[in-house]
Amino acid sequence: MLVVLVVPWSGMGRPVARAFGYATQTMLTPVLATVDTPVVFQAADETDAPHEWDLLVLVKDPKTSATLRHASVHVRRSGYLQVACFLAFVAGWPGRSPRRLAFVLGLGLPCLACLTTLPVLMFLSRRGVVPLAGWLLSTLAVVYRALVTAPGMAFAVPAILWCLLARPIDWTAFVEGVPSVARLPESASRKDRPQARSFFRYFARRFDQ
Repeated sequence: MLVVLVVPWSGMGRPVARAFGYATQTMLTPVLATVDTPVVFQAADETDAPHEWDLLVLVKDPKTSATLRHASVHVRRSGYLQVACFLAFVAGWPGRSPRRLAFVLGLGLPCLACLTTLPVLMFLSRRGVVPLAGWLLSTLAVVYRALVTAPGMAFAVPAILWCLLARPIDWTAFVEGVPSVARLPESASRKDRPQARSFFRYFARRFDQ
């Protein structure tokens, strides 16, 4: 499933860009409602094939509706790949509880969709449309570079998020297992390490559920 979702099929970019545009506009509604400058999100024109995965962010003049500033966000890198990997994990290990599955999808997908809002907020802040404090803008830039632009994070972020939501960690395994193993001498036999065995069996069971 991951291969099918990751392949950049022709004609798939614009519908995905529109969907992320709707999601971004919905999530940023509380912020955009406080400014007087209209901001429009739309997919690239159909004649612009090389940029079909781009989401256009247009800052409009409130009187003439003319475009004052514009930017583009590559949604395939800033959200789509993360969502695709997350859905592949959910499809591969859906779990036994429908309630847990609904919880994982209902919380995980919006969290990953928020990645698209990071470059949008940075662009709007730097253009003076949305006033953000300097420290907040710097924080957004660091988070964006760490979670989106860093190599391999398109796969690592959804994997970690799925693991935290679908297979919550029982921290008592760390509290009860690890310290007791540290106190045992190196010459201790395997049967003298019951908590160590239960500690590693815990991780094995998590992926069998």
